[in-house]
This record gives sequence, structure tokens and C-alpha cells, in this order.
Amino acid sequence: MFGVGATAAASALAAGPAAAGVDKATGRYVAESNVNVDATPSPDLLPLTGGPDFPIGLFWPPHPFASTPERFTEIAEAGFDFVISGNYAGDGIIFQYQLGLARTAGLKMLISDDVQIRSMSRWFSISDNPSGSPSSTPGCGATAYR
Repeated sequence: MFGVGATAAASALAAGPAAAGVDKATGRYVAESNVNVDATPSPDLLPLTGGPDFPIGLFWPPHPFASTPERFTEIAEAGFDFVISGNYAGDGIIFQYQLGLARTAGLKMLISDDVQIRSMSRWFSISDNPSGSPSSTPGCGATAYR
């Protein structure tokens, strides 16, 4: 038995040439040749996976307090090609800083969202002038981390 996709493709081919447009059944653009054009690019064309080398990534980067040029150079020298963000790197300033470190070390970086950080940020604040509860200062956080 064929799956739904194979059945739809077979019936589209059997119907003969069609005009270009959006297939109402699939929501995909159909060219005149009945070839579906998918918005998903080929992995061969993406910066990380395109090319002859198999990329090796580091899942958990150094904590923002430990993100240094030396550390990212060490990651690159260990044979990694890219780093996936995480480990409390959850805002644009930290992302930009780590992206710069990665770029300088010859690494690529995939930015991911940290659900725990996003959730905690709704209920907990870190400020130089803490008010309300619960709250802390950056100095207290740095002391607790060390």
C-alpha cells in the first residue's frame, strides 16, 4: 500500500500537466511540470551541512562567564565545527558576544532557545536595584556561580 503522499503524487501525475499554482490539498506550490516546490532548502545548500565535510558540533557551550577567546579557540582546535547555544546564553547581548567569539575561532554557531531561562525570566529578576520578590543582583549571581 502507498501512503497518502504517494497516492496524491500518483493521482497528480495521472491527471496530466497542470497549470502552475498552489495545490489546495497540500498547500504547496505546483509548477507546470507537476513538481512540488518545497520551501525547505536542500541540506547540500545550507552553510553548515553543505560541502564535503561532516560537521561536528558541541551541544553545550561554555557558560557566559567562561566564554573567552581562548575557550572558543580550544573548542575549534578540538575538532568541532559549530557550537549550539545554551548554558544560560539566553539573550541577544550574550548571543552576539558568543557569535563573535565563534566567528573569530572559525566556528559556526546555532542559536537555540532555552525554555527554562525563558520561564524563569517571568518569575525571577536580576537587577542592580532588586525590587520585589524573588530578585537578585548580578554580583550575587556571579558569586553563586563561582
